[in-house]
Amino acid sequence: MPESTHRHKHKHPVHHDTTHIPPVKHARKRSAALLMAIFIGFLGLTIGALASGMNYSWMIASTTVGAVAGALIGYGVDKSLGKKV
Repeated sequence: MPESTHRHKHKHPVHHDTTHIPPVKHARKRSAALLMAIFIGFLGLTIGALASGMNYSWMIASTTVGAVAGALIGYGVDKSLGKKV
């Protein structure tokens, strides 16, 4: 009897021996938080250096504020892209 071309054939389960499968190395997920923290921290350092006339305490403070702000922005970007943080 001819088989219908519109009807799907039954799939038979395939049993694999899992004792000989090597472990899978997962790719590291990259995070936007670190990249944004570094970028905006450097931007804060530059703005702090130009605005304070190379005063080190202001440069450290602006770098810290920039890095924290960049990390928060990066976490927001990760969440919007659907990544797990």
